[in-house]
Amino acid sequence: MGYHLVYSLREPLGAELRYSLRSVAAHLDVDKITVVGDAPSWMKDVEVLEGNHHGEPYCNSYGNVLVAANHISGQFLSMNDDFFVMKKPADPIPHWWERSMVQQAARSSDPRSQRHRMLMLETNMYLSQNNVVIPKSYELHIPMLIDSAELLRVARKAGRKFNVTYPPRWRSLYGNLSPAVHSTARQREDVKFHILRDMPDGTDFLSTDERTFKNFLPMLQKKFPKKSPWEK
Repeated sequence: MGYHLVYSLREPLGAELRYSLRSVAAHLDVDKITVVGDAPSWMKDVEVLEGNHHGEPYCNSYGNVLVAANHISGQFLSMNDDFFVMKKPADPIPHWWERSMVQQAARSSDPRSQRHRMLMLETNMYLSQNNVVIPKSYELHIPMLIDSAELLRVARKAGRKFNVTYPPRWRSLYGNLSPAVHSTARQREDVKFHILRDMPDGTDFLSTDERTFKNFLPMLQKKFPKKSPWEK
């Protein structure tokens, strides 16, 4: 049985999504794709759910994943449009954490990352108050397997502290408070790269951003030239 992929999308979209889908088609067994938010006109054979009710990116991300969890029964693979699957991964895809949340927040020195840093520390505080001795950061730029019922349980438990207008770093909230995740999760480094030469040979996943995707586009065009089943 294949994965149910969920993409949270906001227009305008560049070519990242096309190549994310092509990489998925090449390396994952996929049963279904659901888009929460704005599906581009060139996509086909996907389910579309209304999303993007919140303008701020972190609020929007949390709101959209809750839309997916309330709609989907069972598990889904949470995706971003700039997640690329570079080779066939283990099945099921493991859960990974990078370092402690405090250590991860300390690395966010860029002024543009201050919102991220603040939400990391707020989530870390909540987890510490709920008996997580050393909260771990699950904020890697890698697809994450989510159990809908478990995510909603965690979100309800945290409801007095967090909501879609004051969001947690939801991947870390889920990873630390879901027993099935934190008992089996593995540590690894992230796969967000900005220069092609920094990407290790044989990497399993890749992520970029809107400013540096152009550095990887020629490589992705060469590696994934064939349209995916979800492109018109």
